[in-house]
Amino acid sequence: MTTTLNRDLSRALICTAVASTASFTLLSDDAHAQSRLQDQAREKSKIVATESVKEKGEGVEESPFRPFLYFETEVANFNNADLRDYEAADPVVFIDVFDTDDRTVVGYSRIGGGFQYDVIDDFTFDAAVSGVGLYGGTGGESAGLFVDRLAFNWSPVNNDMGYVGITVGRVPFNIGGAYKDYFFDDIVDGAIVDLMLNKAGGFRLLADYFASSFRPDDINLVSGTDSGTETIRAEGDSNIWRLGAIYENTTLVKGLELRAFGFYADIGATGPEGTGSSRNFGVLSYGNQADNDYTWMAGGRAGYRLDAGKFNMLTYGEFAQSGGVDREAVQVGLFDVENSGTAFGVGVMPEFKLNTNFGVRAIVHFYYASGAEYAGENGARFNHGFTSMKARQIGGFATDRIAGWHPSAYVGYDGIAHAPHNIERISGTMQIHGGLGFDIIRQVQLNLDFYYFQDTSSTNFDVADAPTASAEVPYGYTEFDLLAQDRFGKTLGFEIDAELRYQPLEFLTFYARGGMFIPGEFYEVTVDRSVGRGGDSRTSLGGTDNFIAGSLGTVVEF
Repeated sequence: MTTTLNRDLSRALICTAVASTASFTLLSDDAHAQSRLQDQAREKSKIVATESVKEKGEGVEESPFRPFLYFETEVANFNNADLRDYEAADPVVFIDVFDTDDRTVVGYSRIGGGFQYDVIDDFTFDAAVSGVGLYGGTGGESAGLFVDRLAFNWSPVNNDMGYVGITVGRVPFNIGGAYKDYFFDDIVDGAIVDLMLNKAGGFRLLADYFASSFRPDDINLVSGTDSGTETIRAEGDSNIWRLGAIYENTTLVKGLELRAFGFYADIGATGPEGTGSSRNFGVLSYGNQADNDYTWMAGGRAGYRLDAGKFNMLTYGEFAQSGGVDREAVQVGLFDVENSGTAFGVGVMPEFKLNTNFGVRAIVHFYYASGAEYAGENGARFNHGFTSMKARQIGGFATDRIAGWHPSAYVGYDGIAHAPHNIERISGTMQIHGGLGFDIIRQVQLNLDFYYFQDTSSTNFDVADAPTASAEVPYGYTEFDLLAQDRFGKTLGFEIDAELRYQPLEFLTFYARGGMFIPGEFYEVTVDRSVGRGGDSRTSLGGTDNFIAGSLGTVVEF
């Protein structure tokens, strides 16, 4: 029980420190512990190898070795993440505790560090690692050490005509130009080639891979790839590859930022529980073989940055389309599931800085990702909706930091991740976000945020027919899955966040923050725990009680 609690809490609490504490900024920026650490690494591993090897200003002396250190310790509390209150006086105590008593108070510490070293002027190596431990933790996932960044960058061309950079290894990667990137923002393993042509813009080319059921730092070649077992018979087709390119131009017109992108993911046999495999059902016929699943995503993002001294502003719009197929065992009544959908968003972020003691920031942000679709005849899913290449989580302190919501299905380490009924929700979502931030006196900052969420999935199935239709549901579906479709298209709820930060020293910050999620019609429909991905405590059963979270913490960073 203690080990499971530590593991689940570490998954819930290891998340994006900066993104959740600094509610918004003019800078662009799975349900597993490592995934959350990767989210945090995007914010904390700010060393970008390509910058150090570009031309430096005349007379500027910079050390070839640049280290950094980050330490955070925090005490957090949340209650009713399942949207159900615990009533100790209820007659069936054991069942009530199992279903609803999720109040948690926990502390944790995280340390991260790394360095960047210029071996020569055009060759740089950098690394970053991080570890986290719950107060009183005994090891395992609650005290892991993770490689956030490990790569070299070489620039064989760097002159007035342009720049060529080659990065190989593990690095943070995103498209750029947005408040939060909900299309692609992840730690990648592979190679990135930068081709910059000054006023003509440039390209970033990516080749990245996931390993079979494991991230590369877990692999020991035999047990890590399952090559010594009989469960994977894929003839080496057991990886997930992400390939793509970004065109970006931020120099054509001052302040104007233009980006176009296209990515493709090839999904191999990711393991017996992953989505990248076909299954044969019957006596002694179960297998796990790659079935040529794939997905693609393409779109564009255009923004404008205004820098007018005391007043600055970022505004942008974005659009993306996804496609592809997640093949299923059609012989047992399932459909091949498309990864077809659209996503778009707009954001406006003005900032006014009167002096060192007073400033005001604001954000108005809208994002929409189309959700899944379900068939009328048997209620089976035939489309995941918009499918990203794995990107940032959505929402505020409660829904992002604690619950870990994702705004759409995405390509994960085990194929297509999709979980509309989990506490850690992964499904099509519309979000409206408004916020204000105040520098009220020097070193003190107050942030206030409001979020509105709506589910964007749809079904052609009449849930009134669930009791009779359940007699002929396809493999993997039950009457409970059909009844749960009554949730789709409804309001998820609202969230209100507040945060106070105090920075007495340049490298020291104290903070207090809180969030409250008020559930909507979606969660008024209660469901059986079996409909959640992974079942048991992962399912959001539904309820009308507010989900409340708060924390106190401090950060040392230099």
